[in-house]
Amino acid sequence: MNTTIFRFVLVVSVIALLLLTTAWSYRRWYSSWRQADTALVQLQESIYWGMQIDQLGSKVTAPLNTRNPIETRIDTLLHDAAEAAGLSADQLVKSASPDRSRLGIDNRFQIREMNVKLEGVTLRRLVGFLHHLIKDNPDLLLESLNLTLPKGSGTEATWNVDPVVLSYFVEVPLRVGDASG
Repeated sequence: MNTTIFRFVLVVSVIALLLLTTAWSYRRWYSSWRQADTALVQLQESIYWGMQIDQLGSKVTAPLNTRNPIETRIDTLLHDAAEAAGLSADQLVKSASPDRSRLGIDNRFQIREMNVKLEGVTLRRLVGFLHHLIKDNPDLLLESLNLTLPKGSGTEATWNVDPVVLSYFVEVPLRVGDASG
């Protein structure tokens, strides 16, 4: 009879141990499942908000360089302004100054300069050129200009402008780890 009780107690103990182990494993599995479910919900929310930010970003008017390559855009602006002011193509000479750049607002924009040389222009056409160039382009600024009389000009009212220094903003991409922005 002693062995029967001993076997009964042993079987009950093993069954109880198996039930406790199963309950503990289930609890641990359920906890892991809940954490995975929470992580999935957070991932879905971050994807949603990322898409919302991308949509808002596409609606914002960008600086000149993000719509088209900056050089092409400025060449077009210079050509259109010269044409509107009645300047010929041989009166306009453009040269970029990539070495003359500085950081601008909150280090998010770089300010680059471009030199434009005009030869044999009247003051009226110069003012018309500058007006047409800058009036609809807030990213383009007139920094300075230098007027000189051409050699042997006599009494003509034509001037050489060397240089007209224009500056424009170029957005600087943020590097990974930058706290600004």
